[in-house]
Amino acid sequence: MRRRDRGSVFVYALAVIAVLTVFVVAAAERLRVEADLQLRRLDLTRAERAADAGLARALASLPAANLNALTNQDEWWNLGQAGNEEFLVGSGSFRIQIIDAGSLVNLNNATEEQLLNLPLSQEQVDSLQDWREEGQTPRPLGAKDEFYNNLAFPYNAALRRLDTVTEVLAIRGFDAATLYEPPAGDRVRALTNASADVQLPLIDLVTVDSTAPNVSNDGTARTNLNTAQVGALVQAGFRQQSAQALIARRGGGFAGLR
Repeated sequence: MRRRDRGSVFVYALAVIAVLTVFVVAAAERLRVEADLQLRRLDLTRAERAADAGLARALASLPAANLNALTNQDEWWNLGQAGNEEFLVGSGSFRIQIIDAGSLVNLNNATEEQLLNLPLSQEQVDSLQDWREEGQTPRPLGAKDEFYNNLAFPYNAALRRLDTVTEVLAIRGFDAATLYEPPAGDRVRALTNASADVQLPLIDLVTVDSTAPNVSNDGTARTNLNTAQVGALVQAGFRQQSAQALIARRGGGFAGLR
């Protein structure tokens, strides 16, 4: 009887040890996960502080800029050596490059002709225009709610201006390669003087938020070709005959300068 009792106690002790081992392993794993999360929080905090410092440094260079006469000699232009210079902030770092958004194609108001000059297909151009415009009738190769509602994870077309460039990843025909990789194959366009294998990716060519002052570099108001009369056009530099021809052809007004 005593041997049986000792055997039962031994088995019970093994069971208790096994259960305790499980609890210890689970607790150790929980501590490991919590430690990893804490390290990630610290990394995120460092990154946010570095980003704030970079933004503050960039903003500090802009007040002195003459918005009517920007040049490549301005401080903001050379700040950070086009993103190649590294600024240290504690244990973190950041790089800076300020880009004149007025030199980029604005996806919110670019015409179809302008969009087709980018490394974009007709499907992408149609879908982009459908995304930013109201209405539920898509272009021949475009997409509205009917298309997006039938995806595995459905959503609606925005039918408004794009808030960010990366929003195009939600639009039919666009993917990460379209946005971040240089154009290849049938997407190659002669966008720069460089060879096809070093063309710029779309992310470096477009913006969704750009403005330009409506005054010339001497501070005077620019001439509005849709309302200016012959005298104002001549004063702006047009020849008399050209000014008269422009007024005769403008009809209801020009939509663009091209």
